[in-house]
Amino acid sequence: MQLSRSTAESLEVDDIFDPEQNINAGVRHLRDLYDYFDENDGWDRLFIALAAYNVGQGHMLDARNLARKMNLDPDKWSSMEKTLPLLRYQRYYKNAKYGYCSGEEPIKYVKQIMIYYDILRRRSLEFTADEKAFKNMDVKG
Repeated sequence: MQLSRSTAESLEVDDIFDPEQNINAGVRHLRDLYDYFDENDGWDRLFIALAAYNVGQGHMLDARNLARKMNLDPDKWSSMEKTLPLLRYQRYYKNAKYGYCSGEEPIKYVKQIMIYYDILRRRSLEFTADEKAFKNMDVKG
């Protein structure tokens, strides 16, 4: 799950190279971020939590503060898509608490997850349809 050492320590992971500990900690960390951004709703909340998982909670807070300054809704993912990339420019990150951020990366990360999610969802629908068709077949032995 590529946890940083400090995040792993905060989640009481003894060995970050142990897949079971790492996956369990990653899931707990994502859940913590999802719970932290509780003022957001639905997909916006999930996307913001996923982006925070990728780039760090602090950079998301900076992007949200920048959104407020730009009169954008900090609880909307569409606003984060506008403000996160700005944090790579000194004009913006010099006033940010957590500094420079490669803001394109979390946006790509969330998009890739949603592409994969869509693939899995479509395959699931295909499987369900195939399964129903199989059950409805008049199989005679």
